[in-house]
Amino acid sequence: MFKERLQLLRENGFILLKQYGGKVINILEVGQYEIPKILDLLYELDPWCDAYQGHIFMKRAQLFLATIHGHFQKQSPLKGEDQFTLYADYQIPRALEHLGILKYSNKLEQKINNAELIKLGSEEELALHSFTIYAGELLAEKVGCSAAYLDYSLWKSGRQAVKKYYYTRTIWY
Repeated sequence: MFKERLQLLRENGFILLKQYGGKVINILEVGQYEIPKILDLLYELDPWCDAYQGHIFMKRAQLFLATIHGHFQKQSPLKGEDQFTLYADYQIPRALEHLGILKYSNKLEQKINNAELIKLGSEEELALHSFTIYAGELLAEKVGCSAAYLDYSLWKSGRQAVKKYYYTRTIWY
């Protein structure tokens, strides 16, 4: 999906130039360095908004802000990092399932094991993302860390898991 991803990069660049003077710092300033406000700004921009049937995931937008936040570490100008969720991704459900935190239905497990395509925006894909985020929130609360911190650990663990991951043709993750 190289062409589609390239088109998104171009759209993002055009929006950055047109609405924010070509500078990322301007997005942060308009959002007053508050992560929820910046996410709201990015939600309005199609290239950043992965939402289906009322489910809003904002993976790219959250990763964008988490990267900025992580770059500054303890002196980050961004406020509200506790608002990050796990990022909707195909590796994290794999890790959660491997750890016994998520359990797939027999039908979904069969599709995953047979490497069948799970349609973008389908009930199954939305459930995978939604339950992954929900389980991540509960796990982060139980462990006493942020969902963003937990996300990277689970993502890395998912990449090492023996279990198969699901396939969805998408530009979002």
